[in-house]
Amino acid sequence: MKQELSSLDIKFLVAELQGLRGARMEKFYQKDREIHILLHVPQRGTHTLVLGAGKLFLTKKRFEYSQTPSGFAMTLRKYLGGKKIAAVTQHDFDRVVVIETETHKIIAELFRNGNIVLTDSEYKIWSMLEKQEWKDRSIKLREKYRFPAKNHGIYGFQAFGEPQPQKEMDEALSKIKESDKQVVVFLASELSFGGEYAEEILSRAGIDKTKNCKTLSQKEISAISREIKKILEEKPSPYVVRDKVVSLALEAFQPEAKGEWLEKTIIDFAPFDMERHKNMAKEKKETFNEAVADYFTSTAAISSPKVAATEKGEKVKTEKFNIRLMQQVSALDSIEKEAEHAKKTGDLIYANFELFQCAIQEKEKHKINHKEKTITLDLEGEKIVVFYEHPLSKSAEKYYARAKQLKEKIARLRLEIERTKKEMESHKEEITEKKIAPVPKKKEWYHEFRWFFTSGSFLCVCGRDADTNEELIKKRVEKTDLVIHADITGSPFGLLKTRGKPVDDKSIKEALEFVASYSRAWQAGVGVVDTYWVLPEQVTKKTPAGEYISKGSFMVYGKKNSFKTELRLAIGIKNGELVCGAVSSVPEPFVVIKPGRIEAKTLSEEIKRELLSKSPKGAREKIEKIRASEIERFIPFGKGEMEK
Repeated sequence: MKQELSSLDIKFLVAELQGLRGARMEKFYQKDREIHILLHVPQRGTHTLVLGAGKLFLTKKRFEYSQTPSGFAMTLRKYLGGKKIAAVTQHDFDRVVVIETETHKIIAELFRNGNIVLTDSEYKIWSMLEKQEWKDRSIKLREKYRFPAKNHGIYGFQAFGEPQPQKEMDEALSKIKESDKQVVVFLASELSFGGEYAEEILSRAGIDKTKNCKTLSQKEISAISREIKKILEEKPSPYVVRDKVVSLALEAFQPEAKGEWLEKTIIDFAPFDMERHKNMAKEKKETFNEAVADYFTSTAAISSPKVAATEKGEKVKTEKFNIRLMQQVSALDSIEKEAEHAKKTGDLIYANFELFQCAIQEKEKHKINHKEKTITLDLEGEKIVVFYEHPLSKSAEKYYARAKQLKEKIARLRLEIERTKKEMESHKEEITEKKIAPVPKKKEWYHEFRWFFTSGSFLCVCGRDADTNEELIKKRVEKTDLVIHADITGSPFGLLKTRGKPVDDKSIKEALEFVASYSRAWQAGVGVVDTYWVLPEQVTKKTPAGEYISKGSFMVYGKKNSFKTELRLAIGIKNGELVCGAVSSVPEPFVVIKPGRIEAKTLSEEIKRELLSKSPKGAREKIEKIRASEIERFIPFGKGEMEK
């Protein structure tokens, strides 16, 4: 299923979106790499314009957004909130759309890894979705925005349905003979038509899509030019394609969802009738924008009542299973038809043996392909291709061999479908278990950091990076805390929260061990490192005159309580939960890890196996459900090894 629009799709859409001139932009939201603009369109009401991540469409459907808008969305609100759209244009024939107001422009790059950029009227960049840099251009604050480099492309298009300029068409195709690419690749990439429309043009022109550009005759180039012109002058007749076979199959498997699946089985869209959709279930739409919106929102999470984030995640996973099953059932139906057709063709050849023999003898009366040495006959509504230089039985056996090959593929695909159904059932059971599971514990402030409780029940917290180091010392430190640090560049700062109670030596050593293990000493493969603890008043951002201290770093003044500390961590189960801490703080069963070269993914699987082997039977079920990624997050710098 297509994930992004082609240049031709965008050309059709932009032509329809001219009705947005004068629409007022009210709010901006960000969903992943998309920007959603809530518009008030005169005489049409509120609509959402979706752009980014390969998409562009206008819809009345409502989406669910985060309670906290992103920084980029807030910037767009600040400068464009209440402004009216002055123009919507496509840059040349590229996948770049420009939305203009009197003072600013939103430039949406709708290709893979494309950006969305806010500029002033002179193209000076004010904000962007993300900073990007390439060899030939960059997208950075205060720099002038430069459009991506052009392909050969056709840039002189008139409005769709109007006569197209032949000059621009000829100029665009003039480079085709110089290319060493397949003709379909040239049309798709060099002329920016995209794969589907490139194949459509060549199918209409009767040219093999795999043909090398250098071997094209002038007659074939003229045929390509003619078909491009026809497509561009064609009156739009947009539609979506639905897979009713898949809809019925899904309803059979999930009766409780009856009636819902037809909405989810939109598998394609087009602005005009296409050869590849000839025998498919098409549903006409009033506008191309409506077809595109229905396609991209058919499996999206449209808002009604708000759902919890965990439920959203479950819905997304369920949807992925549904789409996979949909694609597998659709493929099975297609392959079964092809296998049946191949066998039927072989049968027809043997049933009409004499007729085919005569046809071969009088081959010039039929459609002939001298290159492949074949002729094509129409028989009982079927087009049958046979070799004219080989025994007729060879042609029949070719079809039987194809049918046999497809039957083997069908058997494999049926197994895949059964596997998908089992996974879906398993996922349903997981959701059911989660629904009856106890309410999760309240998230504490220290969950944003690395943390554990010492054997003396004192909380030890340390930073994950420069930002959390900064926050820990500036905002979370209390007078009664002990500040923990390893005497090595790249060590996090830690706090041992005493709450004014006397601290035992064992808890201090455990805190030192924990903080030291997340220092760069672990990455360097060091076994022992110097560590110390000090009081909060000894830690400051003040530096000697002329010196600078980076984010997440602090100056320590006065006496340090120093130790030699071994780098070790224990990963185990405590109160039914996966935990990581100093070795003497974690109860059995646990596994000890130390610096090493084993990648975290492999090591986490080894740790899980070891925990299972050390655990009593009653506890193994919970450990089985632990994902490797949960263990991986505890492994410093993504590498280590188990202590034997």
